Amino acid sequence: MFVQVETLGFLHSLFSKLQTAKGRGFSSIQELQLRGYSRYGTSLLRLKGAPENSSLVHLELGFQGPPLNTHELLRAVEKAFDFSSLSILEVDHESELSTEVWTSIFSPLKMLKSISLVATTPVNVFFDALDAANASGGFSGLANITLREINFKKQRPNICDALVSRPRSAPLITLSIEKARQFGEIRRREMIDNAPSVEVIWDGSDSSDDFSGGSGDENVDLSTGVLELDTSSEDSSTDISEEGSENLLVAGSAEDDGDLSTSGSSDDE
Repeated sequence: MFVQVETLGFLHSLFSKLQTAKGRGFSSIQELQLRGYSRYGTSLLRLKGAPENSSLVHLELGFQGPPLNTHELLRAVEKAFDFSSLSILEVDHESELSTEVWTSIFSPLKMLKSISLVATTPVNVFFDALDAANASGGFSGLANITLREINFKKQRPNICDALVSRPRSAPLITLSIEKARQFGEIRRREMIDNAPSVEVIWDGSDSSDDFSGGSGDENVDLSTGVLELDTSSEDSSTDISEEGSENLLVAGSAEDDGDLSTSGSSDDE
């Protein structure tokens, strides 16, 4: 199901109607994917239901800000859905998710096992939040962190300190570095030396070889590169749309938040 969101009032009305129609089991979420397309000023939030939840295959929320912003949308979704079964989270969005959002919404989730941060996502904020949450046992189920298409010259996250301060009861972390820029073997060896308990997997990519437009990383529009990769990628591990998903288009307007007009057809009908 795809929904174009224009106001929070419309979003709350939509959630209320869906829960009434599909029952309480509708709200159990297993996967969450947040993507942003800065060229168009739009964002997409994808939710996938837990396996035992047959009433929701997936829900896509498209929104454009202002007036909506990422924090407001996440807060609204958190209140409407059950995140206790959330196990996979992917963030491909240049808007900064604050440390407070990471620690208050995501760190208490015991089933959250895999987090992927992509491209211009501010990864330093996540690792600061992980470091802060370690003292209270946050992110207790986290076992896999993937950093994809990150420019390590522009972003210098405090990775090792955040990972070595994990509680002993927490799972060992596997850190995957994919399609990185300005990473290299020296950084990989530093990570292994400073965080020996962490398994570091690097695909060998480095610098700006995958991008055209000059040497190094100067004058490269990363948001354009991300957009092209997003629209062409068919990686089944990150595309949570499914063949059996509903094909229902719901459009809302700012003038009438509670009116849900529909077009198209649904597999449920």
